[in-house]
Amino acid sequence: MLKLRNYQFYIERFEIAIKERFLDQGGDLWEAMRYSLFSKGKRLRPLLTLITAEALDEKLDVMDVAIATELLHTASIIADDLPAMDNENMRRGKPTLHNKTNEATAILATYGMISEAYTKIEQNYQSLLKLQQEGLLSENLQLHKVFALAIESVARLSGFFGATGGQYCDLFEKPRNEKELFDVLYKKTVSLFEGAFLLGYLFGGGEIEKRGKVEEMARDFGLAFQMIDDLEDNEQDKKNGSKVNSVHFLGEEEIKRRAAHHLNKFHKKNSELGLGHPVIERMVQKMAKRA
Repeated sequence: MLKLRNYQFYIERFEIAIKERFLDQGGDLWEAMRYSLFSKGKRLRPLLTLITAEALDEKLDVMDVAIATELLHTASIIADDLPAMDNENMRRGKPTLHNKTNEATAILATYGMISEAYTKIEQNYQSLLKLQQEGLLSENLQLHKVFALAIESVARLSGFFGATGGQYCDLFEKPRNEKELFDVLYKKTVSLFEGAFLLGYLFGGGEIEKRGKVEEMARDFGLAFQMIDDLEDNEQDKKNGSKVNSVHFLGEEEIKRRAAHHLNKFHKKNSELGLGHPVIERMVQKMAKRA
């Protein structure tokens, strides 16, 4: 049975773990990576990884893959903030990395963080494999397959068909219709949510055969999240000339309707997969109020 814990419990647990598991390796580049990684954000993606695994109640440690999700997200933020992209000066209440250091260091930090994300996935795999070899973990958990699927999924979701492709479209290919709009939203935002849920599910002991349903569930969450953000950012995006805001395409009432629709679909699929969790319940309720 799941203990009743609040959002902050998981965030504090994550903050402790990331400092313990992402130790200083020395040098300016590593320090630059730590500067951005330790700039406290919402930590939403690793939170989703942790509570998805916890909902499965297999009591498996998925902290390394949770850190991987935050590394990928932070790398994408550093890239988005660069002068050649969104040209942001501040992030999370601090100077953006290229302003704190320089543009070349910021670019190299993104390379380093993406590489470290894969390292964290491999470390999580090795720690579970060790338990399995010691007879402390069921042989039914197909760890080699879990590892292969995780690597394939992260490569896809962070690359051309995911976050990287989404940022390119946001910069250079203004959506001309609804289909193109949602393709950009999926790649730019939804993809990394999909990765967060999927890593928590796979390494948390979920049934591999149901991963497609987990991906569908995650897409509903990510779309609802982005639509609600678009509603709140609508006026500011108009002033900034943002190319990608779903409200500009479909109008406020339609986006409110669709956000509610995706939240309902997410809630249903989440329950069907046995991934219900008190923190997720409260999160969905807050998102519904924001919409």
